[in-house]
Amino acid sequence: AMLRLRLAEGSLSQALKQEGYDFAESVTVEKRFQCMNDPQVCSLDERCEVERVLAKAFLEFNGDMEGEYFPMPSSNSYPPKPGGMTEEQELALLGDGLVLGTADATGRGVFSTAKGNLLVLVNDGCHLKIISKQDGSPSQEVSLRAKFMEQALCDAVRQDGYDFA
Repeated sequence: AMLRLRLAEGSLSQALKQEGYDFAESVTVEKRFQCMNDPQVCSLDERCEVERVLAKAFLEFNGDMEGEYFPMPSSNSYPPKPGGMTEEQELALLGDGLVLGTADATGRGVFSTAKGNLLVLVNDGCHLKIISKQDGSPSQEVSLRAKFMEQALCDAVRQDGYDFA
């Protein structure tokens, strides 16, 4: 029965695309740093180091990748924004469908491009989670955006002497 459901979904998807409809869901990519524990079990120093490396990379982005890093509310681990994101910034990100709850905000945050169609969660379930959101763009563009961000972050992480697992 499940196979028939998948086939029906695939047929429906193809039929809609033939009629000119294109619908892509958000694309998510999760990455972990080599030689570092996952955020749930790593030391505070490790979590802050991941945040430092990624925040440095975010600052170098320009064009469609340009955006802003928002440390979690009450976080003091990102010097340019002591105390973390404001309540208004948090509400805006929550309006984008993010779930930001965490007991320990230190070393955690969210990067958002100016367009808001590309987000990176820092030290959530993994060291980084890239979310390329559906924004009316063709599904290929949503996927390419995530891959481009992944490669840009991989290059930046390597410049700091790290790599992804």
